[in-house]
Amino acid sequence: MVMENSNLFDLIGGQTYGLKVRDLIDHRELLEKVGFRVLGGQNITVEVFQRFLLENNFNESTLPEVILTAKPTEEIKNINLTLLQSMSSGVPYAIRSDSLADCGGIGIYESTVFVPEGNSQDVEKLWECQRRVYASEFYPAAHVWRQDNNLPIGMAIIIQPFLGQKGYKNFRPRRSGRAYNSLYGRTTVKAVAGLATEQSLSSVSPIIWIPEEGGFLKHRIPSQSQVLEINQSNGEVVQTEISPNEWNQLQEEYCDDIFLKMHALRLYGNFYLEWVQVNESDEYIIVQCAKLERPLIEPINDDYDGKTLLFESNQIVNHGKKICQYLIYLPLGRWIINGLNCLEAINQKYAKFILVVPTHAFARTANMRDPRATLPEVFSEEDKVDRKLNLQYFSHASVLVENLDVSDFSSELNMKILGINQAFHSLDNDACLHFQQLCDRQNILFMGIGMSPDHLYGLLGEPYIQDENVLIWKAPFEIINDQTTSIGKLYLCQ
Repeated sequence: MVMENSNLFDLIGGQTYGLKVRDLIDHRELLEKVGFRVLGGQNITVEVFQRFLLENNFNESTLPEVILTAKPTEEIKNINLTLLQSMSSGVPYAIRSDSLADCGGIGIYESTVFVPEGNSQDVEKLWECQRRVYASEFYPAAHVWRQDNNLPIGMAIIIQPFLGQKGYKNFRPRRSGRAYNSLYGRTTVKAVAGLATEQSLSSVSPIIWIPEEGGFLKHRIPSQSQVLEINQSNGEVVQTEISPNEWNQLQEEYCDDIFLKMHALRLYGNFYLEWVQVNESDEYIIVQCAKLERPLIEPINDDYDGKTLLFESNQIVNHGKKICQYLIYLPLGRWIINGLNCLEAINQKYAKFILVVPTHAFARTANMRDPRATLPEVFSEEDKVDRKLNLQYFSHASVLVENLDVSDFSSELNMKILGINQAFHSLDNDACLHFQQLCDRQNILFMGIGMSPDHLYGLLGEPYIQDENVLIWKAPFEIINDQTTSIGKLYLCQ
């Protein structure tokens, strides 16, 4: 077993780490210069992953389900035995992905929690966590991401102790979250009490500070009555109540310090950070960072000649202008029954199109049925599965539109019959940060617009293709998302 030292991470089994560790090492000096602390740990390097594939005759086409049932190599067994000697029983450890293709914050790869119990079962439980990380390198979304961005396959694993306070049964940081020092020109922080996950962050609004004369505009941390914690016995994420005293105290706290640090970081570029604060007066500790190479945002020339404005939106993500030949509309009723399969087929057949999907597609529980509901026999077991709207379903689109229209009564009624949870509007709740980052890095424009089929028929006439799954209009469309005005427009070109 080879173990090298990067000063921040102990490299195990080789010398090649992924992009998450690379970013933490490369930007450590800058982050510490403005007052952050960067968390290190251990890294099971890419060479270990490559030897695991070689010994099992696995390759890039291997299914993730196969990886999830694979046995560890002798090398991995020995590595884990050594790791367990350095771990403390009852302390949660993050087992995080560190892919050669992961730019940080894109939400494709798996990370898990491991809590050693100090018994003979720890070796198998640690490997179970690690192979979930390895399996995520074989997810369809990961294939698409690598293909579209010309990136190699390869997975390292980061091991870090969770930072936080021990309770009676659970473990959590005081606060944690995400931060951008320039999200379309604005310093933006999402902060929650307890553990920051996609679930917990979706329940709070971002805190945005805008430079003003004499300082910043101050925004309080959003109130919470519940937090996410890690169960110290099994590593599961659980939801617990905050005591009234702690809740009141959190409501009075401001994030002045992190905003000043993020503002100072602007001198060195645009950054995305994932941070943790253990105690009330403790420093902000960075567990993940990525430098975002964004061009300077300038007003977009909007020439009205020869164009008809179809829709306008003040709920947009990304900045730019796109020309598309197809507008593809997925009805709510079809989404409920077979939505992701429809989208996968569309994404394989078309490119550079406008994809309109119902707002329910963006809910974390978009396909999750109420287990108390009875599913009619016409639907298969596959229809019951909760499947996330991942990259492979929209990677070839130029524009992704969240359809805010919910006037389809029959579809809404069908949802109630099937026991499918109602969704939230993702932009109103600022949920699903990974969508924002994926759209940003894939150069996909995102808009929130209300459009019904009847409205589209009236504007565009009969569709080019109309079947039980989708409606497709073929025409020259122009889409402009201008972050200088926070307005998006969809035009029909003559």
